[in-house]
Parts: sequence; C-alpha cells; structure tokens
Amino acid sequence: MRFLQIVLVLSLIVAAAAQAKASPSRMRHAHDVIRFFEHHRKQASSPTGQRKLFGAVELLDRRIRVLNRQVRTLQSIPADWLSSVNDVGRFFGAGTASWERSCSQQGSEGGWGRWVPSSSGSGAGGWLQFMSGTFYGIIDEAIADARSRGMLVPSSARDWYSPLGQAIAGAQMLLDGRRGEWSGYAC
Repeated sequence: MRFLQIVLVLSLIVAAAAQAKASPSRMRHAHDVIRFFEHHRKQASSPTGQRKLFGAVELLDRRIRVLNRQVRTLQSIPADWLSSVNDVGRFFGAGTASWERSCSQQGSEGGWGRWVPSSSGSGAGGWLQFMSGTFYGIIDEAIADARSRGMLVPSSARDWYSPLGQAIAGAQMLLDGRRGEWSGYAC
C-alpha cells in the first residue's frame, strides 16, 4: 500500500513538472525512472532501486521548487512606475533607482503617475520621456542585461508604454553613460 502511495505522489510530481514545460533530458530521465518502478515494483525495494527512485524524486522536487519561485516572482512584477523603478534598482543598483525617481519627478520629465506624452509636442513620452525610436533601440539590450543580472523580465516590458520597460531602458542608458540625453532639471 505504501509503495502505491509513493508512486501516486511521484506521478503527480511528474505531471506538475510536465505542465510547467520542464522536460530537459534529466527531467525525462527522472520520469522514465519513475515509470520503470511503477511496472517493476520488486526492484524498487532493492538498495539500487531505492537510490535511483529517490534520486529521481529529488530532481523533480528541486525543479518544482525552482518553478514555484519563478511563478511567485512573475506574479510580483510591478505595474506602476515607482514599483518598477524600485524593482530595477534591486538589480542595477540603488543609485540607478534614485536617479530614475529624481529624473522622472513632476516638472522634470514625465512624472510618477500614468504614461505622459511630452508637453512640447516632440513625440517623446512616458515617465522618462523616451522617443519611441530611442526606447526600441535600447530595450532588447537592456532586457538582456537585466536578465543576465538575474531579473525575470516579462515580454510585455518591450512596450514603450510599459513602466517596467522604461525603467529598464533608463537604467541601461545610465550605465552606458547616456545621462545627457535627458534635459529635465533633476536629471
């Protein structure tokens, strides 16, 4: 009876990992080991069988913990400007976040509220008053840099209207030494 409970739990773990699209070769191997012992129960009681079975369970369990951590992180992606700036600051440095908050304050560039078009009619827009061409010219590099620093970045950040996208692009430009492209008094 206990063996059947273990196999049922393992099958559920395998199903959860498969639904999360987590099937590199090691995941497939772990799945195959569990399937093998479902059909060859006597061998699961041998020391070698138990080692293989518990190794497969451990691998799947680690993968599920990683996936759960990623899901929690993705659920906490900020939707407003100041939260986006703070999130970017955790990966690019507090000085970057401080500069973005200062530069984007009302009267300097775009403000801290909603997406704002330029009042001068230049075509710039957003919290850091990016021209669309400037934004789209740097965002892929900025997202790659953010991901290399361990930040989970959704594809929606590639949008000019995304507060997270503008915060990441601004951080990248600041790191690239392009601070002079902003003309607001607090930049």
